[in-house]
Amino acid sequence: MAGAKNLQEERLKLKALANALTFKYGQEGKKVTINMSSYEDFGDRQSVYDNFIKNEADIVIFLFDQRIGDKTEAEIRLAYENQRQKKRPEIYSFVRAFDTRTPEIDHMEEVLNTVTENYYVDFFNTEDLISKAKERLCTVVNQRLAQRAMFETETVARNTSSQTPMFRVVCGVFTIYYIIGGVAWMLFYSIVGVNMGLSLKVYLAGILLLSIFWIIVASLVGRHDSNYNARQETLVNDTEDVRSYIEELKMMAKQYGRNDTERLWKQLIMEAESIPPRQFARKKVALQARATQLINA
Repeated sequence: MAGAKNLQEERLKLKALANALTFKYGQEGKKVTINMSSYEDFGDRQSVYDNFIKNEADIVIFLFDQRIGDKTEAEIRLAYENQRQKKRPEIYSFVRAFDTRTPEIDHMEEVLNTVTENYYVDFFNTEDLISKAKERLCTVVNQRLAQRAMFETETVARNTSSQTPMFRVVCGVFTIYYIIGGVAWMLFYSIVGVNMGLSLKVYLAGILLLSIFWIIVASLVGRHDSNYNARQETLVNDTEDVRSYIEELKMMAKQYGRNDTERLWKQLIMEAESIPPRQFARKKVALQARATQLINA
């Protein structure tokens, strides 16, 4: 996310949306992770921020409050130029609705009309922004899932197998390549080796070495597959921890909240909702300390 720094509540809500969608897709058995970052995650390191837009981001969401700053203008031009050259990232611009035109609004629209094909989407309040952003994020995810399903279908057709990835590794790498290598070694031994006087022991040793090599390859690929599944399981567990803790905070706010602390409780819950699951364990201590302060206030 990039854009107006004063739209902090909107950024927190969008990060919470990303976490909620990640959990939703995980519950549906789909391997989808939506990590949403903003300038708060990069500090003053503009070069790191720009590099993330160029090389890491799949989508860049720009939020505007009826004006565009110099840094944000440079960022949106950077994103568009990268999109033009590399077909990524996708760019979505959201502008708070306005009734009166100003020179700043005219300049903002001129920039957006120059660098973005989809112009911009206006929003009237935070709930309207979340609704429209959710619609677009889900569209992108569903498109990616459809592309993945098509790719996996083609892969299965090529491999004539619908078994697990590990099974395809063993049957594909270990069997098919082993056969190809074995046939090549047999032809070499029959045509060249016999004439060179190589014994049968040499032939058998070659087959043994070939077998060991592909067993090692299959093991390494299988380990990579296992590690990936483990990371996905950790992510799902961390996401569930975030949701459980948010519910816990809401219960504490309901039990201990007062008129003078209501706003602080809401802010604390919003911050918890915006935490990426992978950072939850590190930030939970600070959140709990603030919750304790509110309880004892």
